Amino acid sequence: MEILLDNPFKFFKKERTIRHAASYLAVFAGIFVIFNEISIRLEFTKFMPIFGVLESMILNFILVIVGVIVISFILKVIGKIKFFHSFGIISYSMTPFLLIGWIPFAVFSILSLVWSMIFITAGIQMKTKMSYKKSFFFVVILLAIAGAMLLAGSMITDISMIIPLN
Repeated sequence: MEILLDNPFKFFKKERTIRHAASYLAVFAGIFVIFNEISIRLEFTKFMPIFGVLESMILNFILVIVGVIVISFILKVIGKIKFFHSFGIISYSMTPFLLIGWIPFAVFSILSLVWSMIFITAGIQMKTKMSYKKSFFFVVILLAIAGAMLLAGSMITDISMIIPLN
């Protein structure tokens, strides 16, 4: 992680297995989910899920993992990158967001998102040898898709609050 934060280009030059990327993502997604749930339950946010703590944590963990997989497939298709490379780029690049994105103040969320975008851009540039501008363009497309996924997810959450699941 130290190399990723210090020199993302050097970090993405090294080959890693998909198992390593998946393990890394699982650990950091778990950390994110725990801290996010604590901030919700301590009422640092106005949002309060209708689910219990465990159900909410499991749902959030699954949504993070599925989101990374979907974005990785999209990057694979539009960037013509092998899936294990795109999965690694997205998994490792999510580090800033998963570490500080749970803090309920917009400044931290925006900062962590921009930091993650810089890492994704560096990863795409290193794995594909694309120019910086083209890599950044792909990141903007991925960000728009991720935004649409978040919007759809929040709509699903709103619907589940209206329609009882029992």
